[in-house]
Amino acid sequence: MDGIYLANVVEDPDDSEQFAAVRTVITFDNGGGKSTWRKLVPPEKDSNGDDIICQGTCSLHLHGVSDYFIGSWGPFYSTPNAIGLIMATGNTGTSLSDRDANTYFSRDGGLTWFEIRKGPSIYEFGDHGGIMVLADIAQATTEIMYSLDEGLTWNSYQFTTTPLEVENIVIEPAAVGRKFVMYGIRNGKRLMYGLDFTQLQERECGDSDYETWVPNDGLGSHTCLLGRDTIYLRRKRDAACFNPYEKERIQAIQYCNCTEDDYECDFGFEREIDDGPCLPVDGYEPSTAPPSNCKPGDTYTVTNGYRFVAGDTCAYPLPEYAPLQIKCPTSSGGGGGSVGGWIALVIILILFVGVIVVIGLSRTGRLPMLKDKFNWLKLPDSWNMGYKGLNTRPGSFADEEFGLQYDNDHDDDDDHPVLDDNAIRRATAPTTSTFSSSPKADTFTDEVPKLDAPPAATDFNPRGDSS
Repeated sequence: MDGIYLANVVEDPDDSEQFAAVRTVITFDNGGGKSTWRKLVPPEKDSNGDDIICQGTCSLHLHGVSDYFIGSWGPFYSTPNAIGLIMATGNTGTSLSDRDANTYFSRDGGLTWFEIRKGPSIYEFGDHGGIMVLADIAQATTEIMYSLDEGLTWNSYQFTTTPLEVENIVIEPAAVGRKFVMYGIRNGKRLMYGLDFTQLQERECGDSDYETWVPNDGLGSHTCLLGRDTIYLRRKRDAACFNPYEKERIQAIQYCNCTEDDYECDFGFEREIDDGPCLPVDGYEPSTAPPSNCKPGDTYTVTNGYRFVAGDTCAYPLPEYAPLQIKCPTSSGGGGGSVGGWIALVIILILFVGVIVVIGLSRTGRLPMLKDKFNWLKLPDSWNMGYKGLNTRPGSFADEEFGLQYDNDHDDDDDHPVLDDNAIRRATAPTTSTFSSSPKADTFTDEVPKLDAPPAATDFNPRGDSS
């Protein structure tokens, strides 16, 4: 469930302890807020109905996952589809002990606990928590124990006549089925057993077999955790039926008004006492300087020592815990843009305008005058080329490259003028001013050199072979 966590804390030994002590704590608000972490409340009665006598500062302490791999203790265990149910192995006292471990159970998310068996166990949930199975993990056994009413009553079942050292009991990942697998060791060999509970509860649960439940931290009359009431639907503890697979668990979420419990100390702040205000840690001074992207007219925030607990969704935040809102400065130092950026922009604009001017001069034919005046200006000659008129072809092959065609048969059209061959010849014929003197007809000759005859067919060898 959201916000509820169990953890083991290593603490320095007190006057009555020789070694460092391990103590179990719980949180209902992701470890934030004023309540933060606190010790587990021990049960008042043991599994036999007798009063539990606890000396000193007494609380319940549970073995974690690391103890399961090192010391073969069953760890505190829950599954999302068994709402609010937790099984664990541990002891009551001032700290966690490797001796006198018993098996405990909670059905309200760890707020209250019951002792359900003497000695340590390994366990598993099935049928959304409607089936609980456990076995002795401290010594070889021939039986398992199971409960169909969330620990109100327990039944034993002998699965073998030869003791088995049970290592674990598992089920499919969702823990909604009713078939389990148990494995262990006997005479050095690992064995597996299948446990089928489908015949024990044959009736499917109906609407009257369910109840609503809202988790809470037990502090005060409100039930809000992380700023909201989450209403769950789960089977009644004594209902003799099995849960359908598709049954919806969360029925509704109601958001609560914000209180002091929805806030925790921000970075660099701490509470000197549990219920005290959040004060700066020694030597820490929160910065009030505006961020680099702070623009005039905008605002930025500066912490006053508080922030929402991670995952909290309460409504109507308290103004006294809200961060301070400060207006961004109007000077250039407030992030409105750097001087270097403006200079670069002006240079780019000047270069762009210069390129446009040069291209314009080249197209109007005025660029040669600038070239004569400024000898250092070196540009390609092709930049100085200009067209003389519509009746003149440029002295290049550009018209052929661009697919210009001359069609003598094209109909006259004012919108599409076409030059005929005679007009082209008149426009391109050299005039007398083109040459210093006109060439004379007798300058040319009608004699054309004659080529030798090709070799005979029998002598022709295109490959040049000697054979």
